Amino acid sequence: MKKIGIIICARYQDCGGGTHPIPLKYLKTLDKLSFWDEADMKELAGSLMTEHRDVMESYD
Repeated sequence: MKKIGIIICARYQDCGGGTHPIPLKYLKTLDKLSFWDEADMKELAGSLMTEHRDVMESYD
């Protein structure tokens, strides 16, 4: 696996349980990673992926 210098927390409760939505720039990076789809990470991330795009962008 290639290291790219970002930390990914797969389970919402392990990330501190609701500190803020995922920043849009991180989501765009994650969408480019092949393992993101292969491991079905969007399902694991759950509600982190349902925030409105404007909200995610405000955390960039």
